[in-house]
Amino acid sequence: MSRARASLRSFRHENRGTNSVGPVAVDMWFALGNPDLLSVLAALVLLIGVPAFVVVVLAVTAGYIQHDAEQRLAVLAAEARESENGTNAPEDRDDESR
Repeated sequence: MSRARASLRSFRHENRGTNSVGPVAVDMWFALGNPDLLSVLAALVLLIGVPAFVVVVLAVTAGYIQHDAEQRLAVLAAEARESENGTNAPEDRDDESR
C-alpha cells in the first residue's frame, strides 16, 4: 500500500496547479487499491457468486417444474374421477375445462 501512496504523492506533486478532473485523476482511485486484493475479490466472486447464481436459477426452475407438475397431476386426477363417474363425454363437460 505504501507504493500506491507514494505514487499518489508524486502524482499530486507533479500536477500542482492543474485541473485534476482529467482522465488520469479519474482513473487514479483504481491505482490506490492493491492488485492482489482485486485478484482475491475477483476469485471470491467467481468461487462464491457464480455458483450461488447457478443454484438460484436451478432452484427457481425446479420450483416452476414442481408447481407445473402438481397442477398437471391435479388435472389428471380430476379427469380420472370424471371418467370413473362416466361424465367424460364432451357434451357433459363445462366450457371451463376446455
